[in-house]
Amino acid sequence: MKKCFCAASGKEFSSLKTGFQYRGWIVDKGGRIDDVMVVLRRLPHSYTGEDMVEISGHGGNVVLGRILSTCRKNGARLAEAGEFTKRAFLNGKISLSEAEAVSWLIQARSEKEASLAITQLGGGLKERLAEVKDDLIHILSTLEAQIDFEEIELGRHSNKRLISRLNICIGRIQKIVSDSENGLAMRRGPKVVIAGKPNVGKSSIFNRLAGKERVIVSPYPGTTRDTIEETIMLGDMPVSLVDTAGLRKTRRMVEADGVKRAKEKIREADLVLAVLDRGVSLDDDDIGLLREIEGRRAIVVINKRDLPSKMKKSGSIKMFGGRKRIMVSARDNAGISDLENEIVKAMSSVLDWGGGSGVWISEKRASMMSEAASRLKTAAEGIGRRYSPEFVSGDLRKALDLVLEVRGEKYRDEILDEIFARFCVGK
Repeated sequence: MKKCFCAASGKEFSSLKTGFQYRGWIVDKGGRIDDVMVVLRRLPHSYTGEDMVEISGHGGNVVLGRILSTCRKNGARLAEAGEFTKRAFLNGKISLSEAEAVSWLIQARSEKEASLAITQLGGGLKERLAEVKDDLIHILSTLEAQIDFEEIELGRHSNKRLISRLNICIGRIQKIVSDSENGLAMRRGPKVVIAGKPNVGKSSIFNRLAGKERVIVSPYPGTTRDTIEETIMLGDMPVSLVDTAGLRKTRRMVEADGVKRAKEKIREADLVLAVLDRGVSLDDDDIGLLREIEGRRAIVVINKRDLPSKMKKSGSIKMFGGRKRIMVSARDNAGISDLENEIVKAMSSVLDWGGGSGVWISEKRASMMSEAASRLKTAAEGIGRRYSPEFVSGDLRKALDLVLEVRGEKYRDEILDEIFARFCVGK
């Protein structure tokens, strides 16, 4: 850096103090490139725990490109995706869960996501795992004392205390796994599937909720043959909205495949919007839809509310099963805001959106936590059956190793690659 920066004060680069901002010029053999501000952060007082220099130059692709080119000519290189945060982790500046929180914070699409990321960045998950780690070390040391000193006999009451402590650890781990599932759902958004027979207005409702003409709307039934997905924001909640092919009996192979996919999406959905046409009587296809959503979380959306109702003539209203019904008109946007509010209300309770739960760890590490809980259950059963401490301690050690790996105290390269691959360059 000393080869390409000249301080306005004339000071040598090596004499610049850590944390102070200095004005000067980025230079090359052709002269000055830009008037900049530079901050030197010597280890360990930087984000990564290494010597770092921050350059603040004027905007513009040409000027910034020349600064970058000059730095590279003098030994610098472009950072890999997530490299700064990865170096911070490897140098002990942040934990692995805090590193993931950085990515979550950067990519947050709502205040709720950002708030949860900040909590995790502050070490919330690390502290929760510390309690589990300490308890497991205590239990493991107690059991291993029996192995080393055979004359030690814990007794029935001591065994009960160990089992009780293990059950507390299992409960804490299961809560973290549950919160990680909640955090993942918050990030991707709940999956809301729009279903119904052809020509009831599913695609029109999809476009209204999406706020744009995302799907072609046609007066001819069966226009949509495949599923179409769009991530939208309802308030501060991201929602994965899915439009599906019309559900009806058909012998046409292409349309039948679309119906099959629509039914698969209904089974995967967190919430189904079952769309019916107010202007016609319920028929077998409508009844088939209502049967398809039995036992599922769903809202009955009655479209074309501007038309005279013919639905009551069918005598099948009882099949709604007490479900929430929203009257809308996709043509003139009437009732769409009520539908949006009802979706948020239905999903908030599922995701604990208004609560404080939700952590973000990779699916692989969430699976590791589930395995740790399973190992602890096996260990608790072994203690209860008075198995030899050698057999029980094996499961305890594996569970502890998994906890330490999730905390980042032990790690494998493939785990790090999976986490930091999601980062953008420069973070």
